[in-house]
Amino acid sequence: MHGAEGCKPPGRFFGRRPGDRAPAPAPTPLPGPGGEGPDRAPTGAQSRSEPREATLRPAQRRAGARALARDDLIQATGTVEKILGGGRYRIVLESGQTVTAQLSGRMRRFRIRVIPGDRVQVGVSPYDPTHGFITFRLREGQNAPS
Repeated sequence: MHGAEGCKPPGRFFGRRPGDRAPAPAPTPLPGPGGEGPDRAPTGAQSRSEPREATLRPAQRRAGARALARDDLIQATGTVEKILGGGRYRIVLESGQTVTAQLSGRMRRFRIRVIPGDRVQVGVSPYDPTHGFITFRLREGQNAPS
């Protein structure tokens, strides 16, 4: 044995003690809005009156691109033909087109049941018109809400 320390060799420490490493240096401010630059007086921090730039997703960074909102879905009415596995449904639209759709989040949240033969309102993606979301289950004799 190496003394009272057990099986560790004397004079060695395994792991870091607090304060062993020097703190990382503070990042230097980059020239640009709110920072120091050749045509700007040093301000230190960005003033609150300047608007913050929004954080964009990669698709939104492309010129003219924006995220698909729920309002961008094409609304259509159809009848549930068959229940597929994995929470998907095969729906025949009034136009005769067949769409594979899943229940929207609120319909799952409130446990609204959909069975074959039900008339439903479907939000169809403009990018892939064979897939969509069931957004509303119509009662018998009810027209689609506008």
